[in-house]
Amino acid sequence: MTTYSLNEEKNVPIDEEKAFYYARKGALKNDALCQFYQGQYYLEGGDSLNNDIEAFLCFEKSAKKGEPKAFEGLAKCYYYGLGIQQDFIKAREYLIKTLEYGIPNNPYEDFGSANYLLGQCYENGLGYEKNIDKARYYYKESAKYHYENALDAIKERI
Repeated sequence: MTTYSLNEEKNVPIDEEKAFYYARKGALKNDALCQFYQGQYYLEGGDSLNNDIEAFLCFEKSAKKGEPKAFEGLAKCYYYGLGIQQDFIKAREYLIKTLEYGIPNNPYEDFGSANYLLGQCYENGLGYEKNIDKARYYYKESAKYHYENALDAIKERI
């Protein structure tokens, strides 16, 4: 799991267990961002933490409080069927919410993945009709974040 920390600059190893502990502690206090990070640890935290259902539930709690990152977490759960039945229509709804709420409020966050998945939905007709123009638009938006898969899609398919 990619973890951001001031310690990275000092070459201090990141303690995943301690990070999860503090994310969980904040989540128990109903902090939306901590609930999101707790979900991320459940989703990507390795064998000891991996629990797709718990990840989905954490994202759901966080999203109810309006956390844009949690919208993206829910979108990925629905898109890939992690902890919930796969549903491209709901994935699309949450991807759009991610971009609507996230970009204006968090201009420095990376929304390349959300744009890319929307491009995939439009390119492949996942949950609704194919629309290559919309796919191209979202791939280009994703490419602004230097998202490699989007750059490849633009070069190879669109």
